[in-house]
Amino acid sequence: MAGLPEPFTERFADMFRRVARSNAARFYAVVWLLAALYLLLRGQTEPVVYGVIWLFVIAIFGSLTVLFTDDAPPDAESAPDARRWLWWQMAALAVFILLTAYSGAAFHALAPADARIPLWSPLMETLENISGQALGNENYLKNPVAYFVLPLIVLLLLRARFISLGFGRGHRVWRVLLIWCALPVLVILTGIVGGSLAVGQVLNRLISNSLQNGFFEEFLFRGALQTRLRKLITADWALVLQALIFGLWHLGLGYSSTGSDDVIAAAASTIMLQASIGLGLGIIFARSRNLLASSVFHVLLNSMGI
Repeated sequence: MAGLPEPFTERFADMFRRVARSNAARFYAVVWLLAALYLLLRGQTEPVVYGVIWLFVIAIFGSLTVLFTDDAPPDAESAPDARRWLWWQMAALAVFILLTAYSGAAFHALAPADARIPLWSPLMETLENISGQALGNENYLKNPVAYFVLPLIVLLLLRARFISLGFGRGHRVWRVLLIWCALPVLVILTGIVGGSLAVGQVLNRLISNSLQNGFFEEFLFRGALQTRLRKLITADWALVLQALIFGLWHLGLGYSSTGSDDVIAAAASTIMLQASIGLGLGIIFARSRNLLASSVFHVLLNSMGI
């Protein structure tokens, strides 16, 4: 640390102490280590290697974000009656997260594809048919409706404030955006210059991921879930829990990527990878208090093929 300004070193030391003393951070570390141990015992080293890489990347960029942005203003305290409505909002979110997670599990052959959920299944099938015929992709209507439109309507009916769902002015949004998006932009540009990526291919990925997941997943897990949790528990626990839920929400993907019928290994894989990514996205949102930076980073990440 020699040669660095004293305030910078103090902020770094303070950040390290806060993480080391955080029970939420310790809990995440234990869960992550147990998942890694299980995968190693099963002989599945690849998700562990990628998980280590992702934690390293998130530690670096998360540290830069904290060091080069000041803390956002604290959330306003919720009135007792508002807290009661928060629990109803959490219950509604749990339903949407479970429904969309089941759809993903069915797509990846973890759950029966022919199971019928009243109202939900007919609606999703209708959206898939319309989107497939009109837009050439079944998810271009289904995902925005399932991840954003329906949850938003229900949350607003349950007295959630629109501005509190990640649509506020934000805090140091462009600075956070620059810190996190510089590397994926550089990787994509390097791929284009090196010939491994075509401009048309990149544009197609950017458009496809923007219409299918980026903003819409960010709304569901950061704009809705993380903000509701933050009003009920501490910021550390809200960050960790949303990341773990985001990871396990990808259980179907973990099931198909591990290449085995071991659901525990699939869950461990999602904790290694998707939960770690969710942790990074949660840090972005926590520092910026706005969905723009995390949505752009999410789209760029997926457009890199990650």
